[in-house]
Amino acid sequence: MEKDNFNQHRVLPVLQVFLVLLAYCYLFTHVSDWLGLPAPRELASALDWTPDHVFDPSDGNVDSNLWIAKTSQVDGRLNYDDERLVLFAAIFGAFLSVYFLPFRFKQGSVVIWFILAFLILYRDVVTSAFVASHLVVYHLFHPRSRQRTMASGAFGFLASYCWLQGSSMPGVAMAVLSIAGGACFVEVDRSFLRPFLLLRMKVADRLRTLVVQLPLLVGCGAALWEGVFHQELKLTLGILLIFWQWHRLMVYHADYVDEAVPRDLPLFSYFSIFMTPAVITNWTYSPYVGQAHAYLSKRFYCEDKNETLRSGLRLWILVLFYLVCGEWMIHGVVTAARELCSVKLYPFTTWMINDYMNGQPMGTLTVLGSTILYQARVLLVFGAVTHFRVGAFRVFGYRVDPQYDRPWMATNLVTFWRRFAFHYREFVVRIFYYPVFLRFFKKHRILRVFVATLVATSVGNHIWGHVPDRMLSRGMEFVNLKDILRAWPYYLFLGLGISLTQIYLLRQGRTRKAWTPGIRVVLDVVCAYATLQFFCLIHIFARPPQGGSAVDSLKLFLIGFGIHL
Repeated sequence: MEKDNFNQHRVLPVLQVFLVLLAYCYLFTHVSDWLGLPAPRELASALDWTPDHVFDPSDGNVDSNLWIAKTSQVDGRLNYDDERLVLFAAIFGAFLSVYFLPFRFKQGSVVIWFILAFLILYRDVVTSAFVASHLVVYHLFHPRSRQRTMASGAFGFLASYCWLQGSSMPGVAMAVLSIAGGACFVEVDRSFLRPFLLLRMKVADRLRTLVVQLPLLVGCGAALWEGVFHQELKLTLGILLIFWQWHRLMVYHADYVDEAVPRDLPLFSYFSIFMTPAVITNWTYSPYVGQAHAYLSKRFYCEDKNETLRSGLRLWILVLFYLVCGEWMIHGVVTAARELCSVKLYPFTTWMINDYMNGQPMGTLTVLGSTILYQARVLLVFGAVTHFRVGAFRVFGYRVDPQYDRPWMATNLVTFWRRFAFHYREFVVRIFYYPVFLRFFKKHRILRVFVATLVATSVGNHIWGHVPDRMLSRGMEFVNLKDILRAWPYYLFLGLGISLTQIYLLRQGRTRKAWTPGIRVVLDVVCAYATLQFFCLIHIFARPPQGGSAVDSLKLFLIGFGIHL
């Protein structure tokens, strides 16, 4: 069936998107002030519901976990509420464009709305550096593109514009020189770069690999430099923002190697993978959601767009519940445990670890309950951010899978890993599991699966999955690199747990579908709790204490089993 058959316009879905985004604007921006409406806190007070940890005391709006990263580095930045208003407006504009424009213009229109919002949030220099950086990637990956001349001119113009910003020359002269820079790069690309990439295929492949590995290499290299010479490297914000997309760049590279990406992919088709209003919020939170070309291209208008849209709206409504009630529920559990059961629970694992290191006695129920409570909070925070992002993708016509799919229903670690972090699991499977599985131990099935799973969930997950994140979000300092490397027991326990479970399932085979009605549902409940509790407990090792060691973390971990050393 042609995709145009899924492109029927209806008034009600458009109105529903408008109303839901209007609710977001009311709760998380200053729209109530502009319209003369009572603030969300005043409305809640009228309903006799004024919980702590929900409203921002300065303006009465809901204190939201949706935020835009690093805008404080841009002069004259908007406040957080106004930034969210820009985001919601860009999403609605992109939605209207995708919904009503002819099919060939849909994805390109999303890119335009992204760039407009980016210009407002990050200003012209950061936006130019970000787009120019992606143009470098496009040039390396697509030397056969028919739009390469346009891409070359755009890169030369943007790169010249960024370089000239430090000068005091008039704007007209700057514009003329930027245009001249664009023309010069078109000639350089036509005469040298494009022929080089087409003739030196192996060198071009190595350059592509180098580019997608730059976030890790730069992060680690800069941290080591800072540790030796005590000079921290500061990245240009535009470069930093593209580095935060390293997961998707690596998956894009995997798609390219698997020949799932057309070699002459149009420029705006490439941009639509990385430049959509859906990814503006929370750059550091799960940036892999949406993955890359092969995934998105298969899911764009693959069903009635109104069905996809409605599924996105359902996620957005769930996000509202998470954002408004999440922190209130977590602190309610802490209060109830203290007052009703005399058990102290910590909403953050690091608080529990710090108290333990300071000599505070810890009981088994405190350790078990606090680790589960912290992961519940993570699920609420990351669930809100990722469900919002997936909802936006769906509103734009992409049938994107949710990151979280009822992980508490998992009865083993393999199923849990699939339910808890779908898009991240796909990242480690594509980048680490398949290359190891297809290359090593081809005559030993069990060993092959075990090693590939362990490498993906331990080594790949630890080094490539989390080291760049720590370096880019907390600063490229040696202490940050050391802290994330000290968390190796967590990744080892997680990898061994998933790998051994995978081997057990391969040997045992499926004997019964979980949660099938019957007496064995009791066993499902026990297995689900044990799986969840193990995953939560090992996060003690993911937060190594300052001034402590792995032995201290192990002692606290064993308290969860009632063992006090």
